[in-house]
Amino acid sequence: MFLRPVRKLGLALIGLMGLAACSAPLKTNTPSESERKVRYGDVVEITFPRYPEFNQSAMVMPDGTVRLLGLGSIKVHNLSQSVLEALVAEQYRRILSEPAVSVNVLEASNFSIFMAGDLKKPGIIKFREDMTIVQAILLAGGLIDKSVDHEVVIFRDDGKGGVKIVRFEIRRLDKSDDRKHRLFKLAPYDVVFVMKAGGKGKAGSRVRI
Repeated sequence: MFLRPVRKLGLALIGLMGLAACSAPLKTNTPSESERKVRYGDVVEITFPRYPEFNQSAMVMPDGTVRLLGLGSIKVHNLSQSVLEALVAEQYRRILSEPAVSVNVLEASNFSIFMAGDLKKPGIIKFREDMTIVQAILLAGGLIDKSVDHEVVIFRDDGKGGVKIVRFEIRRLDKSDDRKHRLFKLAPYDVVFVMKAGGKGKAGSRVRI
């Protein structure tokens, strides 16, 4: 099946981009930036002076959450650093006694998305918050052949040691344009593979551009 080599390609590309993500310079918000809102892909660094075993770092996932040790996931997207620190302390009072906590938000300086397949300018594009599939394809130069249907396969590190795969069908523009599918948001370090559709009846969401 063609999808097996595509999956292997996606896993290999994600591995390479994971190394790039780890090597990308990070900077801590300065006091003047302390009210900057938490964004997707930021790294939240949490320190407990009294409970060092709970010290941790976690990336803000595409759904806007971070996973905290002993608690699970909490929504942090669009919170200021000061509000986030108060929220973390409040949550940990459920399991710790007087949990003094310090929170830093680290901002990656160069988020990126890898675009491959039937595109005029495949390669790495700069990630922007709220970027959609349509915007990413346009930044990659657009489709080489707009006269045929395409399938988009998105490989995403789900943060739990696995890879999430999302598929969309790109169909030639017609009168039944379903705009809600345009709202699917890409995440930092996604790998997006665009290929000509090779068959009918495939499961998955559809987007028309």
